[in-house]
Amino acid sequence: MSNSPIPPSPASRAEDPQAAASAEPVPVAGPSFEDHLRAFWEAQRSRIVTLVAVIALVILGKGAWEMYQAQQEAGIAADFAKAKTSEQLQRFAVEHSGNALAGVAHLRLADEAYEAGRFTDAAASYGKAVAVLKEGPLSNRARIGQGIAQVLGGDRAGGTANLKALADDLAAAVSVRAEASYHVASLAAEAGDAAGLQSALEQLTRVAPQSLWAQRASLLRPMSASATTATATPAAPAVTFPTKGK
Repeated sequence: MSNSPIPPSPASRAEDPQAAASAEPVPVAGPSFEDHLRAFWEAQRSRIVTLVAVIALVILGKGAWEMYQAQQEAGIAADFAKAKTSEQLQRFAVEHSGNALAGVAHLRLADEAYEAGRFTDAAASYGKAVAVLKEGPLSNRARIGQGIAQVLGGDRAGGTANLKALADDLAAAVSVRAEASYHVASLAAEAGDAAGLQSALEQLTRVAPQSLWAQRASLLRPMSASATTATATPAAPAVTFPTKGK
């Protein structure tokens, strides 16, 4: 029989304080990731659901608003296409005030008045077109028309000031600035303002020296000293609107 000591049983170890103290601790598993996730969901569920609902409503609302705007623009474009007479264009411009097509309507009315020799009416309509269109080729065209119509309608100072402002506008297209500079030069030549003529010609040379307007202005150069016989020859600022089928 072996004389090896018999290890104490678990029960005896539990009864023996020293044995219990020397026993290895049993590891206890902490909360898993799934437990943390479940706890977070339980705590924040209502907030998450509300946030998702709000985002969904924003997306749906944005889509609905864009669809509504597209339908509105399509309706306005259809109304514009139906406007054939001056009265219809005037009514369209009033009913859709602020829309870009209202600016185009004002521009068409201005062209009609200009061609009919009603320069004061033309200047007013060009001004309304500028106020709506604000920038871009049609706006610049309206600004040219406004200045020329003012001059021809008797408001020489106002028209010249508007043309000079356009000639100095760095945001405007080079061709538009060149045209405005030419008209300023023509007006200076007609008024016998040699200094104003020279200044306008120099600006035109800086802006667009190879342009058609610079070539036309070269005819004014011999007048720089006296500038007594040159006459302004403003071109009609008409915008062509193709008719149906063309």
